[in-house]
Amino acid sequence: QRQNTMTALTVQASFLFTVCGCFLAVAEGFIQNFFYQNKVSIHSSKHRQKFVQFASGDHPPKITSKKKNTADKAHSSDSSSQMTKRIILIRHGCTFANEFLARPGTRWGDPTFYDCKSLTDAKLSPRGVQQALGLRQRLSETPDFDIGEVDLIVVSPLTRAIHTLQLGFGIDDQGNNVSTNCIPIIAQPLARERLYLCSDIGETVSSLRRSYPWINFSTEFGGKKADDSPWWYVHNDKKYHEWRPYGEGQTYQCEGEPENDFNKRMVALYDWLDNKTEKNIVLVCHWGVLQWLTGKDYDNCEVDIVPFDHLSRSGFPSLL
Repeated sequence: QRQNTMTALTVQASFLFTVCGCFLAVAEGFIQNFFYQNKVSIHSSKHRQKFVQFASGDHPPKITSKKKNTADKAHSSDSSSQMTKRIILIRHGCTFANEFLARPGTRWGDPTFYDCKSLTDAKLSPRGVQQALGLRQRLSETPDFDIGEVDLIVVSPLTRAIHTLQLGFGIDDQGNNVSTNCIPIIAQPLARERLYLCSDIGETVSSLRRSYPWINFSTEFGGKKADDSPWWYVHNDKKYHEWRPYGEGQTYQCEGEPENDFNKRMVALYDWLDNKTEKNIVLVCHWGVLQWLTGKDYDNCEVDIVPFDHLSRSGFPSLL
């Protein structure tokens, strides 16, 4: 009987030991899991806080660029002759004409549309001035843009493009700017906007030379003795077929530039750029020109750096 009692006690002790062991294992797992979850919860909370700060702009990420080492520079110098030609495309800032065309009743194609003569050679509006001033900062933050690598600046002779260039590159009225003093600046009439309205009619060459003596108005205007004949589109044929919206009350101050004439001019601009030996060319111009060359719709003061071989010599259909 004593032996049976001892056996029973042994079994009970073993059972209790097993139960206690299981309980301790479960408790240990529970404790570990608790601390693990608490740690993860805290970690996730910190990340959520950082995400909120980033989204709200409290701590914007730093913009970094990879600096070339000596070997990279040597390689770049050796291969400069083989470097692909790049065109830095810039559309001018917002003008009074852009704002006029955005108003109900004077939008392109509206039955009540009228061509406002006071907007001839449309100037930058206050909004456009601010956009052009902001262009300087945007260019400095553009990863693939370095003013020191620019070989040539080409600008449309229309005032809005010239003013955008002047403000965007920090050039004073005498043409002084440390960054651009050594860069040739050429006015190219081929880069003017398609003549939609009188806002696309410019100033005479002599007037432009007086206002902007730091721009070359000779090379592409027939030399220094160029007369003041229009460099913008003028319809000379007796027959003119209106291609702009008409017949519902729309009125215009001048004939528009037909598509065939505009296409020929754009091909000439493409060929002119193609024949330039410079590898990095800034082109400050207009919506219609940029859309013809790239097929894209550009905002005011938008910057786009494209390899020259990405441009089209046959053009893209107009978005108007």
